[in-house]
Amino acid sequence: MPVPRITSEQFDALISADINARNSQFDTTMGPIKDTVIRPVSRVFEAQNERIRYVFQLLSFQRPNELNPNDVDAFTFTEQVIRSAGTAGFTDLVFFRRTAPLTDYTVPVGFPVATQNDPTTGVSITYVTLQPQTMFAATAGAYFNGTTNRYELRVPSASVTVGSGTAVGTGTLIRPLRPLVGFDGVTNDGEVRGGLPAESNSDVANRYFKRIQGTEIGTPAGLDRYVRQNFGNVEDLNIIYGNNPTLTRANTDAGAVDVYVLGQSLLSRTNVLPFPGRLVKMFLDRDPVVSIVLVSSGANFTEGIDFEFVPDTGINQGSTRAQDAIRFLATGGAPAIGAPVTISFLYDSLIVALQSFFTTSEYYETGRDALFKRGILVNIALQGQLTVNAGNPPDVLTVVTQTILDFINGGPVTPGYKLGQDVEEFDITAVISRIPGVDNFVYTLLAPVGQTGVNDIPIADNEYARLSPSNLAITLT
Repeated sequence: MPVPRITSEQFDALISADINARNSQFDTTMGPIKDTVIRPVSRVFEAQNERIRYVFQLLSFQRPNELNPNDVDAFTFTEQVIRSAGTAGFTDLVFFRRTAPLTDYTVPVGFPVATQNDPTTGVSITYVTLQPQTMFAATAGAYFNGTTNRYELRVPSASVTVGSGTAVGTGTLIRPLRPLVGFDGVTNDGEVRGGLPAESNSDVANRYFKRIQGTEIGTPAGLDRYVRQNFGNVEDLNIIYGNNPTLTRANTDAGAVDVYVLGQSLLSRTNVLPFPGRLVKMFLDRDPVVSIVLVSSGANFTEGIDFEFVPDTGINQGSTRAQDAIRFLATGGAPAIGAPVTISFLYDSLIVALQSFFTTSEYYETGRDALFKRGILVNIALQGQLTVNAGNPPDVLTVVTQTILDFINGGPVTPGYKLGQDVEEFDITAVISRIPGVDNFVYTLLAPVGQTGVNDIPIADNEYARLSPSNLAITLT
């Protein structure tokens, strides 16, 4: 049961009453007896009582973020629940030449590239390549980027350190830390993926409860706990089974269990396939595919003009069983029939790793067909009118805009919307109302992209909501 709070004043009364009961000639309300005997003892009792309450709070994990992280780590270690220090950031490094290569040039695995030293802190951030890649002279045209007029070799990389401090801006990874043979330079032309911060006390507490609830990975709680403990890039997951309406495989697979995952670890891969003709799907050999990086056959082709990405939308979408493909359009550029087409793409290696792990003989559950899938993204749009009653209105608008984006997508101190979490107007309003200077906020649009109206947005168990800056518009009134 909870340990009640006993203040020093209550201890005063108890001790005073006890002394009065024994010898009423002493004045215990004022004077030396209170100052030298009762008050020190009552303060010690109060401090001791606070320690007892702290231990109870630790045992029950009530308001865990008020606890000392070292105490939390020591307590959860008894169940082998260990705090994640964060995850690495991932991005593609682009090694480039301004002229066509006359010989093959290879970027080895582990090649380090850093940002310039920060002028304030003197700190730089280093990424290393994850796999060797070669620019072949015989197919130099496949590496030519008509936008930058350079020959480019794209190599996946990861940060040396972990946590939110691994974020770097586009075009900032430009300093090779080893001699750069065969290339004129290196840069990063895309965003950093991953780089999750260290777990908070609340995150550790939630995993601890999962550990207590499910020690057997054959149960939903056990599977949830095991995945979160062993796969650091998993931000959230929902296990769909039984009569859940989103279990679309139930009609064809009696043991179907869909495990939807929020979080990713992207790697690049290249296929070379013969061109089968326009409007014919060219299936890729590693799923789930997240995006197409480059399609070339002597010259580069443009997505949306020459070809389109065709993700599998069937019952296996977002999983290793998906059949993702590209397809050349009826109009636009195209290779000759049978010509080799080089297709570079990004796939989610986190889903691949999860599926591989739980289909090994050691962790396979007889009678259950667990299929790991990427959570389904629901893009939402939000528009509104902001009234400011204090401060500089443009500054308040900037804070409101960033606060909304962080609240929905996740930020330095907010986790973002989870799988199956409905988007509710009231929740967003509550966050906005706490910002200094905000007088009022009136919604003019809150709906999935492409829809109209101002309504709470229901999110299915296998979906998660996100808001891009391009779909957020706030005006000052």
